[in-house]
Amino acid sequence: MVPQCVEIGDNFISAPYSIVLAHDASTFFHSGKYRVEKTIIGNNVFLGAHSVVLPGVKIGNNVIVGAGAVVTKDVPDDVVVAGNPAKILKTVAEYINDLENKGVLIEPPNSFEKVFRNERLNEKDILEFQSAVLKGKS
Repeated sequence: MVPQCVEIGDNFISAPYSIVLAHDASTFFHSGKYRVEKTIIGNNVFLGAHSVVLPGVKIGNNVIVGAGAVVTKDVPDDVVVAGNPAKILKTVAEYINDLENKGVLIEPPNSFEKVFRNERLNEKDILEFQSAVLKGKS
Protein backbone atom coordinates (compact mmCIF):
# COMPACT_ATOMS: atom_id res chain seq x y z
CA MET A 1 0.00 0.00 0.00
CA VAL A 2 2.94 2.37 0.68
CA PRO A 3 5.94 0.91 -1.15
CA GLN A 4 7.64 4.31 -0.90
CA CYS A 5 8.17 3.57 2.81
CA VAL A 6 10.15 0.38 2.12
CA GLU A 7 13.86 0.70 1.47
CA ILE A 8 15.74 -2.39 0.24
CA GLY A 9 19.50 -2.59 -0.23
CA ASP A 10 21.55 -4.46 -2.81
CA ASN A 11 21.64 -8.25 -3.21
CA PHE A 12 18.25 -8.93 -1.64
CA ILE A 13 16.61 -12.33 -2.01
CA SER A 14 13.01 -12.87 -0.98
CA ALA A 15 11.86 -16.48 -0.88
CA PRO A 16 8.25 -17.30 -1.81
CA TYR A 17 5.49 -15.65 0.25
CA SER A 18 7.75 -13.45 2.35
CA ILE A 19 6.17 -10.11 3.24
CA VAL A 20 7.70 -6.71 4.00
CA LEU A 21 5.24 -4.25 5.54
CA ALA A 22 5.41 -0.50 6.06
CA HIS A 23 1.78 -0.07 7.07
CA ASP A 24 -0.64 -1.60 9.54
CA ALA A 25 -4.40 -1.14 9.69
CA SER A 26 -4.82 -2.63 13.20
CA THR A 27 -5.32 0.85 14.66
CA PHE A 28 -7.95 1.97 12.17
CA PHE A 29 -11.10 0.88 14.03
CA HIS A 30 -9.79 2.38 17.26
CA SER A 31 -8.39 5.68 15.99
CA GLY A 32 -9.52 6.10 12.38
CA LYS A 33 -5.83 6.18 11.44
CA TYR A 34 -3.30 3.82 9.87
CA ARG A 35 0.12 3.12 11.30
CA VAL A 36 2.80 3.87 8.69
CA GLU A 37 6.53 3.50 9.41
CA LYS A 38 9.57 3.24 7.17
CA THR A 39 10.91 -0.30 6.94
CA ILE A 40 14.57 -0.68 5.96
CA ILE A 41 16.32 -3.81 4.71
CA GLY A 42 20.10 -3.69 4.29
CA ASN A 43 22.46 -5.24 1.75
CA ASN A 44 22.95 -8.99 1.30
CA VAL A 45 19.73 -9.96 3.06
CA PHE A 46 17.83 -13.20 2.55
CA LEU A 47 14.18 -13.48 3.69
CA GLY A 48 13.05 -17.07 4.10
CA ALA A 49 9.74 -18.41 2.80
CA HIS A 50 6.66 -17.09 4.62
CA SER A 51 8.67 -14.65 6.73
CA VAL A 52 7.10 -11.34 7.72
CA VAL A 53 8.90 -8.06 8.43
CA LEU A 54 6.69 -5.65 10.38
CA PRO A 55 6.47 -1.88 9.86
CA GLY A 56 9.27 0.24 11.27
CA VAL A 57 11.80 -2.58 11.45
CA LYS A 58 15.38 -2.10 10.29
CA ILE A 59 17.25 -5.21 9.15
CA GLY A 60 21.01 -4.74 8.95
CA ASN A 61 23.47 -5.97 6.34
CA ASN A 62 24.42 -9.62 5.76
CA VAL A 63 21.35 -11.04 7.51
CA ILE A 64 19.53 -14.34 7.01
CA VAL A 65 15.89 -14.42 8.13
CA GLY A 66 14.60 -17.97 8.59
CA ALA A 67 11.46 -19.37 7.01
CA GLY A 68 8.29 -18.38 8.86
CA ALA A 69 10.05 -15.79 11.02
CA VAL A 70 8.10 -12.75 12.20
CA VAL A 71 10.55 -9.87 12.51
CA THR A 72 9.13 -7.45 15.08
CA LYS A 73 12.32 -5.63 16.14
CA ASP A 74 15.46 -4.29 14.50
CA VAL A 75 18.06 -6.88 13.47
CA PRO A 76 21.80 -6.09 13.65
CA ASP A 77 24.33 -6.88 10.91
CA ASP A 78 25.76 -10.36 10.30
CA VAL A 79 23.23 -12.56 12.12
CA VAL A 80 20.72 -15.32 11.47
CA VAL A 81 17.26 -14.81 12.99
CA ALA A 82 14.29 -17.16 13.14
CA GLY A 83 11.10 -17.78 15.07
CA ASN A 84 8.00 -15.87 16.11
CA PRO A 85 9.01 -13.36 17.24
CA ALA A 86 12.34 -13.61 15.44
CA LYS A 87 15.37 -14.02 17.70
CA ILE A 88 19.07 -14.12 16.94
CA LEU A 89 20.26 -17.72 16.61
CA LYS A 90 23.90 -17.21 15.64
CA THR A 91 26.17 -15.20 13.42
CA VAL A 92 26.11 -15.77 9.68
CA ALA A 93 29.75 -16.96 9.90
CA GLU A 94 28.79 -19.59 12.51
CA TYR A 95 25.84 -20.69 10.38
CA ILE A 96 27.96 -21.05 7.23
CA ASN A 97 30.61 -22.96 9.22
CA ASP A 98 27.95 -25.34 10.59
CA LEU A 99 26.63 -26.02 7.08
CA GLU A 100 30.16 -26.51 5.68
CA ASN A 101 30.83 -29.06 8.42
CA LYS A 102 27.62 -30.89 7.52
CA GLY A 103 28.66 -30.94 3.86
CA VAL A 104 25.37 -29.50 2.62
CA LEU A 105 26.58 -26.41 0.72
CA ILE A 106 26.64 -26.87 -3.06
CA GLU A 107 28.32 -24.37 -5.38
CA PRO A 108 25.88 -23.40 -8.14
CA PRO A 109 26.86 -23.18 -11.81
CA ASN A 110 27.92 -19.75 -13.13
CA SER A 111 24.56 -19.45 -14.89
CA PHE A 112 22.90 -18.86 -11.49
CA GLU A 113 24.35 -15.34 -11.50
CA LYS A 114 21.38 -14.55 -13.75
CA VAL A 115 19.28 -14.35 -10.58
CA PHE A 116 21.20 -11.24 -9.49
CA ARG A 117 20.58 -9.63 -12.89
CA ASN A 118 16.83 -10.29 -12.57
CA GLU A 119 16.98 -12.85 -15.37
CA ARG A 120 15.15 -16.15 -15.34
CA LEU A 121 16.98 -19.44 -15.12
CA ASN A 122 16.25 -21.76 -18.02
CA GLU A 123 15.75 -25.52 -17.95
CA LYS A 124 19.42 -26.13 -18.85
CA ASP A 125 20.58 -23.99 -15.90
CA ILE A 126 18.34 -25.89 -13.49
CA LEU A 127 19.37 -29.30 -14.82
CA GLU A 128 23.03 -28.31 -14.48
CA PHE A 129 22.46 -27.41 -10.81
CA GLN A 130 20.50 -30.60 -10.14
CA SER A 131 23.33 -32.60 -11.69
CA ALA A 132 25.87 -30.88 -9.41
CA VAL A 133 23.71 -31.61 -6.36
CA LEU A 134 23.24 -35.26 -7.24
CA LYS A 135 26.95 -35.66 -8.05
CA GLY A 136 27.82 -34.21 -4.63
CA LYS A 137 25.41 -36.60 -2.89
CA SER A 138 26.65 -39.81 -4.51
